[in-house]
Amino acid sequence: MEWNGVAPDSLTYGMLMNGLLKSNKPGPCLTLFESACADPRTSARVQNVQIYTTAVTAASMLGDHARALGLVSRMIDAGVKPNLKTFTALMGGCLSSGKPKYALEVFDKIDDPDGYALTLGVKAYCEFGDFASATKILTEQKDGYHEMSGKEIMSSYNYVIQASLQRFRYGIAREAMSELLQSGYIPSKVTFRAIQDGLGLIPKKGQVRKAPLKTEMTEAKAKHDFLLFVLDSLEARRLPCSGSFYASILFEGSRIGGLRKKLSSLLAQARTESKREGEQLSSDIVECDSDEVCLGWEDLICNYAEYRDKLGIEIPLPSLHVRVGEKEIRNVLAAERSVTYGAREMKRSRSQRKGSR
Repeated sequence: MEWNGVAPDSLTYGMLMNGLLKSNKPGPCLTLFESACADPRTSARVQNVQIYTTAVTAASMLGDHARALGLVSRMIDAGVKPNLKTFTALMGGCLSSGKPKYALEVFDKIDDPDGYALTLGVKAYCEFGDFASATKILTEQKDGYHEMSGKEIMSSYNYVIQASLQRFRYGIAREAMSELLQSGYIPSKVTFRAIQDGLGLIPKKGQVRKAPLKTEMTEAKAKHDFLLFVLDSLEARRLPCSGSFYASILFEGSRIGGLRKKLSSLLAQARTESKREGEQLSSDIVECDSDEVCLGWEDLICNYAEYRDKLGIEIPLPSLHVRVGEKEIRNVLAAERSVTYGAREMKRSRSQRKGSR
């Protein structure tokens, strides 16, 4: 183009830089931008908000937080006013570089954030540990403001839950899960995976999770309690959990042992009974019959001694609904074997002792 005496304009540079970004080549994109800025003949042609924003995005993709900030400073010095896309690109760069404080400083400069900017704001607050501000954004969005789409709100709730669990803030995670369900959102496999990741329940390939040490037992039980809380919250609306999530609860119960393993065997029994009953699933809150005790899994683990002799006779087991995909069947069966094998052996030995008498 230049050999033929045709000087590239800002549109040409913009298209070239965007093409390099789409080809996942942020380095050459920045090289092109800097070479144009260094050439007196073309420097004026790249002094616009779109091209600067593309350069900031490229620096963010490289994880070069300092360079992205420097580009914004150069942009302002050149008299080019940053737009919303510039700020969100910079926020993304700050977050990917592990700088949530800087991301929040950028977020505060946005006068009228859109859904994507608010999503980044929620992530920044979570990474900074300010869960109150993160959940405030979501509460405002679902109660009146509508900048965020349903998908963005759902993904943000998932992020709050995962981030709070990683910081052992189980109360925050419980509130977020309750608010999510009360707002009419139905947890997806992504939600269940976020919980599993937040609690560190998915071992790396080839690793086997060992039984917790005495010093780890309190934390292990707190994690298991949260999993049971999620089951109770879902069952209140007859919503199913994923097969992978259900298997994680059973594996954790088996790993902790004792009463937790016993409860996990009851979970497996409840799943079998729910498959036979074929109950209709609903997103509405299900009320208990007035003449029966409405027992939850978390209540059962806390008061097992009180309910033990009445379970299955006067008090029915808490219900449980699991949606098992084809790829989850093997994992689910392995989890159920880990908690029911011992129960079967005990039952068999009891019958043998009775027969010998």
